Amino acid sequence: MTSKTSYDSTMTREEVAAYLHAIADEFASGEEDATIDLGNKQVTVQPSDKVNVDVTVTERDAMLRKNRQKLDLELKWRP
Repeated sequence: MTSKTSYDSTMTREEVAAYLHAIADEFASGEEDATIDLGNKQVTVQPSDKVNVDVTVTERDAMLRKNRQKLDLELKWRP
C-alpha cells in the first residue's frame, strides 16, 4: 500500500529556513521517529541511519517572462 501526503505553500526565505531547520532537527534528534509538519497535518516517518539525498537545481531562462529557478530536495531510505 502506498500513501502520499503533499504540502504546497508560499513562504518567505526566513520561513523556508525555519521549516527546513525543523525537519533537520527531527532527523538529528536521534529518535526512531521524525514528525514532519505538512500544513495542518503531521506525518511521522522512521528514517534509517543511512539516507539517500538527491538535490536538483533547475534554471530556466525565459525571453518573455522572468527567469525561474527550482530546487528539488528528495530524501529516501528504507526503514
